[in-house]
Amino acid sequence: MRFPLLMMLLVTSCACEEETPDPSPEALSYPRLVVKAEMKATLLARQNRPIFADLYSQIEMRADDEYRVPDGEGWDYHAYNRNACIAQASAFLAWLHDDEARADKARQHFQMLETDMETHGDWDLNIRMPPNMVCGVQAWDLLMGTAFFPEAEAMEAQEKLGIIADKFYEQYVETELYRWSALVVTQNNHPIRTAACLILPGLAFPDHPEAKKWLDWGLAEYDYLFAPEGQYIQAEGGVSEGSFYFHFGLAAAMGALIAADNAGASEATYHRNCISRNPAEPWNGGPCEDGGAFTFRNALYSEHFGRALDWSVALRMGDGRRPSIADGGLNNPNGSALIAHWQPDKMHHVWDWQNQTSERVRGTTWGLDLLIQHYAYLPEPVGGAAPAWKNRFMPESGYAIFRSDWDEDQRLSVLLAEQGAARLTLHDHVDGTHFLLAAYGEYLAIDTGYYKPNNLNNALTAEAQAHNVILIEGRGDATKGLLNDWTGNDAYLEHSAENEHLVYAEARTNYRQSEITRGMAMLRDRYWVIADRITTEAANPREHRWRFHAGAGYDLGGQLNLNGDRLEVVKEKARLDLALASTSGRPVFEAPPFVEHEAPYVHSIGGGEAHHGVADGIVTAQAPFYLAVMIPSPTEGESDFSIHALPAPADSVAYRIDGPDGSDVVWLRGPEAAETMEWENHSLESDGTFTILALDGSFGLVARGTEVHLDEALQLSGFGENGVITAP
Repeated sequence: MRFPLLMMLLVTSCACEEETPDPSPEALSYPRLVVKAEMKATLLARQNRPIFADLYSQIEMRADDEYRVPDGEGWDYHAYNRNACIAQASAFLAWLHDDEARADKARQHFQMLETDMETHGDWDLNIRMPPNMVCGVQAWDLLMGTAFFPEAEAMEAQEKLGIIADKFYEQYVETELYRWSALVVTQNNHPIRTAACLILPGLAFPDHPEAKKWLDWGLAEYDYLFAPEGQYIQAEGGVSEGSFYFHFGLAAAMGALIAADNAGASEATYHRNCISRNPAEPWNGGPCEDGGAFTFRNALYSEHFGRALDWSVALRMGDGRRPSIADGGLNNPNGSALIAHWQPDKMHHVWDWQNQTSERVRGTTWGLDLLIQHYAYLPEPVGGAAPAWKNRFMPESGYAIFRSDWDEDQRLSVLLAEQGAARLTLHDHVDGTHFLLAAYGEYLAIDTGYYKPNNLNNALTAEAQAHNVILIEGRGDATKGLLNDWTGNDAYLEHSAENEHLVYAEARTNYRQSEITRGMAMLRDRYWVIADRITTEAANPREHRWRFHAGAGYDLGGQLNLNGDRLEVVKEKARLDLALASTSGRPVFEAPPFVEHEAPYVHSIGGGEAHHGVADGIVTAQAPFYLAVMIPSPTEGESDFSIHALPAPADSVAYRIDGPDGSDVVWLRGPEAAETMEWENHSLESDGTFTILALDGSFGLVARGTEVHLDEALQLSGFGENGVITAP
């Protein structure tokens, strides 16, 4: 090894009573990062077992890939990333089978690897680098466990990786411009992926003179960001930057956390480096004492980290993908299934991984190649069941998640209302009260994802116009500011309620002199009702647009059909029928003006930018209330539900929804509406603002009210502390 004498001098001169020096490399047993030496027999036994045989075959295929020759135009991270993960797979097989030919191929990567990293020319190399530094360092570590890595060659490879790590640290952690733009203002996947690139060489080369520096910063970042005080993960598990970039960071984090666990990182003492903490809201610089001693808390054992993975699976669509929310398109996690090895109560993440039917089946490589980790750490036998829970209400995170079940033809909707740290983040969108909906294998009411043609500006899809919200005179909440220039208002998720028949939550926010409260209910695990209530300080009538982004039309195929106060979305496997009413007159759906590659029609939810259908239910009034009914159905055959407008009193609107299991009435009352509604042979009395009632009396809900009678029979009564009463 390269620095044994220096290491001995440092230990002699700097050892303190409260710290135990790291062991010198001569005492280490290899491999000790991606896997440990004592795991060999277990890993050999897995080769021909279900699931593991497929993973093993993929590792072989990766090892058989051809190295890419660097293009010679600066440090070619594309080539070195690819080559490092090929070398890792080759080194793993070399160690597992004592295969000299495989070792020879892995060694070729280090022979080809150049150290002039400073010539790369990419400002965001910090998030592109994990394959090179995680796979590459682990390839070295695996080769050290073989008899086929000559000492001089191993020393040269270590020196190369150390030079690259130190140049990387100098550029992205020590250089103010890069540190501020890549780490300080982000507090997200950027420092997470950056830290992985320094944790690995720090663990692998404990005698390197800069190893302590790399580990002090890298492990302190993980210790902070994956804990409650980092505010990256909210108390219930919601991640501030949305699932796409959380998963991008997660893959690198899992690689680094597993290596840290195997190397015993939690048994040593480190000293915090606060250089990349953000002094702005909501972080306020800490908590962080520069140089303060700490013991690393590995997130693999953390309930807080586990809740973030549960938030991800709560968003699961029928094919396993997570919907496009905030900056990011449709996405799959890579690495979440591995948590079951450390937290056995998380076997539903293994089920999630096994049952992905989207194009990225059983993701193991997006964000970082984790093939070996899946082979080594998936619990055996590979199994697990869907989560025992269905719906999730997460006020601090800003998510209300409604689902019918976990089947492939599930019905799923998400209502957003973020506040504080959940909203004040780089990748957030102006989307308070926004909703999305997927059913029967189709994404029917979409979030427009992440279309950012100008890297010096925010995404065009970040603004309110690109979301399913109410626009007042064409505008929603304030335009998103750049970086940490926070604009706009918090939104609040409130008043959730749930029973066997219905699930309900409210999202509330303020903009354009108005307060908007959106109540959303899923009934009978089959359809949704949205009740929007507006109060305003504006003195005069204004145009209000109830905006809807369809998962059909233009480049998405299918059809978006507008018919007065109704619309239908028709896709190959599913359709959505939507009826919209207002207390201030009949809204008429129309398509806003179309401009190519501009909001609201542009989106990027998978496979580049494209266009989709958009509709606005328009009413000009001072403070209109809106009532919407949305019923998804399989496209094949006739819908088994129907929507009928009822003759509601002035300043109110109502629908009857007929389905195979019964009929329901939904009634939205404005401040001047009477408390009795009569139709056919029925009479409904309610002092509530929003009432839901099954006509057979089996269930109901009233918001901002105390009693509901149907045909003079009491159906609901009481006083809900949160303003909502449900029955049963």
